[in-house]
Amino acid sequence: MPEDNFLVELLMEPYTRKYGAKLVYEGDYDLAVNPLILDDQVNNVFEGIFKGEGLNLTKRDGEIYPLVSVSLDWINSFLKMDGHDLIECENKDELAHSFSEFLDDVAPQYKDNVVSASVFISEKLNSQ
Repeated sequence: MPEDNFLVELLMEPYTRKYGAKLVYEGDYDLAVNPLILDDQVNNVFEGIFKGEGLNLTKRDGEIYPLVSVSLDWINSFLKMDGHDLIECENKDELAHSFSEFLDDVAPQYKDNVVSASVFISEKLNSQ
């Protein structure tokens, strides 16, 4: 698990009670927690497309992504309400970020569609 990530620790806490999971920060583990959020996933897809690399889907085997469906706005709204520091997107690609901001104004619900379409296309390409 990433250290000092309040939100990931908060989301994983019920698994410790319900399933007896133990959260570790180093050493042996069964699954790793990746704090990738929806905005970074979308920006990674756009970055790969704009650079001509194809779809950059960052999901890896052996990792879980509890925040991958949660937007930065929602996360920061929660953190602000609870008095914690706000977070920023980790993907700093200027073109991808600018394109995302443009789409936020034009079609606010685009993020889930971008990820769904990317997964669909990636699965179709891998099955051929």
